[in-house]
Amino acid sequence: QIAAEQLPDYIAENSKGKFLVLHVSSQDPNCPSCVMSNKFIRDSVREVGDYYVYAEVLYSPFLAAINDEAMKAFLKQHGTSIVALPAFFIFKDNTLNGAKYGLWETSTKDLQNFKAQQPE
Repeated sequence: QIAAEQLPDYIAENSKGKFLVLHVSSQDPNCPSCVMSNKFIRDSVREVGDYYVYAEVLYSPFLAAINDEAMKAFLKQHGTSIVALPAFFIFKDNTLNGAKYGLWETSTKDLQNFKAQQPE
């Protein structure tokens, strides 16, 4: 787990030559989709092996995510925003390559498919 303030350096360093899944979520029970996705996405990233690096930013209460100025600035820099929680952003070489919002029930399959679609 990292803080939004650390994202620019963390993403730049850890997405060199590989994909990084940034999971923005919460442990707040008022966001049941967040709570359900937390363990599931961690397990999914582990299942697809060394192809992905994983980072998460957790908020409590969950609505704090939309008010976090550091997160808003980081996402704006990459031309995106948080539409819903949980939110998933995929970066490579410090470039945003995809985003998905809400409960990601097929994350392992989706991560495998995304990997398969990338040029070698």
